[in-house]
Amino acid sequence: RVDRRQRQMCIRDSYARALEEYEKVLEADKNHTHSLNEMLKIYFSLEKYEKALEVSKRLLETTSDAQYYINHLEILYKLNRLDKMRELYETFDDKLKNNAQILYIMSKTELYPKIEFLNKAVSTDNTYAPAYFELGLEYFNKEKYQEAKEYFKHVTNLEVNPLAYFYTGLIEHINGNFFEAINNYLECLKLDKTNDECFFELAKAYIDINWLDEAQIAIKNSIGILKLKDEYSLKLDEHYFLIAWILSKQENTKDALLYLDLIDKDSK
Repeated sequence: RVDRRQRQMCIRDSYARALEEYEKVLEADKNHTHSLNEMLKIYFSLEKYEKALEVSKRLLETTSDAQYYINHLEILYKLNRLDKMRELYETFDDKLKNNAQILYIMSKTELYPKIEFLNKAVSTDNTYAPAYFELGLEYFNKEKYQEAKEYFKHVTNLEVNPLAYFYTGLIEHINGNFFEAINNYLECLKLDKTNDECFFELAKAYIDINWLDEAQIAIKNSIGILKLKDEYSLKLDEHYFLIAWILSKQENTKDALLYLDLIDKDSK
């Protein structure tokens, strides 16, 4: 954690120096597009969205490039200025209104029909993976698993996305296809070894096929990740209970009781 803080301090210092250099350039040329764009990226990375918005406004005075409108909408979304987003969107010509990235951003605002805008996005650009992923989530949450699975398949064909494999694993698990679920959970974990939920679901899938040793390894991995995230997490209790259950099935009563003793007695 100390190393992480040090890296963050180094990044902030390098950003501060970069901002100073870009300001010098802008003193000579106030509309220097590259400098303004780089400043916008830095402020956005630092989550200084008001500063990013000021720079974005200056950029839009110098160019009508679609990417700068996309950036502006993303900043407004971060600031939760949804009315401003709609106000800007309504000024766009048809080309901008039907830009896949713009449709995707606007779909998140709940000002417009989400699925309709996402479908327009993938119709406009059938390689735009984020819209396919959001469509997958929408159908997953509606329990329309076959449709969701098809959208997640589009995502994995287009980009490296561990969560697309994770949700496909959940769908296969729900459908009772335990080996397919396991394969997808493992694909997710190849790409992201910090996904505690995936390890947890993998453990449950192993239990479903009675691979208890593998289940125990998976649940211990999940516990290790959770302990790094929080000093204490409510999620740990269900993990302790599950590993205790596995150990009891393996007739290891002593260790099972040790894990049960770790459960917070005040948790509900």
